[in-house]
Amino acid sequence: MIGLYLAASGAAATLGALSAVADNIANLSTPGFKRILNEAQAVSGNGSPYQFAASDEAPTIDTSQGPLQATNNPMDVAVSGTGFITVQGPNGTAYTRNGTLAVQPDGTLTAAGYPVLTPAGGTISIKRPGTLVIGGDGSLSLNGQPVGQIGMAEPAGTTMVALGASLYRG
Repeated sequence: MIGLYLAASGAAATLGALSAVADNIANLSTPGFKRILNEAQAVSGNGSPYQFAASDEAPTIDTSQGPLQATNNPMDVAVSGTGFITVQGPNGTAYTRNGTLAVQPDGTLTAAGYPVLTPAGGTISIKRPGTLVIGGDGSLSLNGQPVGQIGMAEPAGTTMVALGASLYRG
């Protein structure tokens, strides 16, 4: 039975690693996507040298800086370093590195399709026509008047969980 358990745990670990590789390849060109690291290793069970299994450690998100790309779109921003843009995700605060910003018809500023949060946790609303300027520090001004600040956070990479192509929970 020990051999069957070992084979099953190894197969499960390999399936998890294959899933991570497939997800990484599928999202190669997704703006703000961070690759998933899934490293399986054998661990001894119950202190016995005859009981081994693949570890069941959760995959981690690689938070290292990726290459920056110029888009020539004044609504696109790039996050340099390890920070993430905070957004209102499906189940609370989430994080993204996808800096493709847009103003929705109701005036809500979004990144990766989710409302951008301010450092205080509120959303940003841009309801007047005009020229939106995004400062290097994430400050926003419309026609020279301040309208908000893009919220940033640095969640721990080992505790992050992927929620979608470029959306994470910390």
